[in-house]
Amino acid sequence: MLDFDLCLTAIVLARAYVNSQSADAHLVLFQRIFAIAAADTGREVRIRHIHGDGLDTITAYGHRGQAIGWGKFCQSLCQSMAGYCAYEITKPLFALTPSGHLKWCYRYCFSHYTCNVGDLRGYVEEVVRTSMMHLAFAEELPPVIYESIIATIRNGGKKAIDWLKDKESADGWALAAICHPKSKIPLHIWKAAPSTSNGNEQAHRNVNRDGTKLSLLAATMFGEGIDFRQLNGIDILLKHGIHNHDQVQSHFRRAARALIRSEENYRRT
Repeated sequence: MLDFDLCLTAIVLARAYVNSQSADAHLVLFQRIFAIAAADTGREVRIRHIHGDGLDTITAYGHRGQAIGWGKFCQSLCQSMAGYCAYEITKPLFALTPSGHLKWCYRYCFSHYTCNVGDLRGYVEEVVRTSMMHLAFAEELPPVIYESIIATIRNGGKKAIDWLKDKESADGWALAAICHPKSKIPLHIWKAAPSTSNGNEQAHRNVNRDGTKLSLLAATMFGEGIDFRQLNGIDILLKHGIHNHDQVQSHFRRAARALIRSEENYRRT
């Protein structure tokens, strides 16, 4: 068995190829993925706000089709269930909408959020971008401060107004994924959950280095080559203690580097 804490390498466990990024397409994708996992393990997926245990949060990059697809998947799990939300016993599970489910488990990757706000440079003023970043907080802000942040964004021009409308649409699930007081996720779980999807994105980047916009056959073959190289590197590490980086990866080094990058991103925005 591989010791992933020792290897600290992003490993792709499965690949899925889709030709649509709609919510319905992602619903089918999630259903197929977890059906395969259940067939392999004999265990159905469990989500904490639905079952009381299991997955407590999902950290993703905010793609609307993917997010709503996940909400629809959660809805499909409990449409015939007679219970109530594990966190709020007055909420019957069958009555939760896709956006309602997202408020109980979905978080926006902070790295993606920072980059997306940074992309507005040149379209909105710095004070507006700073206000957008101030929305990504965990603790409750005094109402006057929160309203001041929202007012600054609303007065920031068309791009800023459209940005805020996008976050407040569909029952505000996107705003809840950024700003904890708008979310239903318990605070202690929010703070303990990963704030970024960087681990998964590393595997994504490794794959993209070999090519993008490939045919189905080429993507499969290139993916097989990447998997072989990754596993071969792990095998060399375990047998000979030779790392595939000059600097040994460690949880401490990654955490320190993440803090430095977070500070740099904050200063840029």
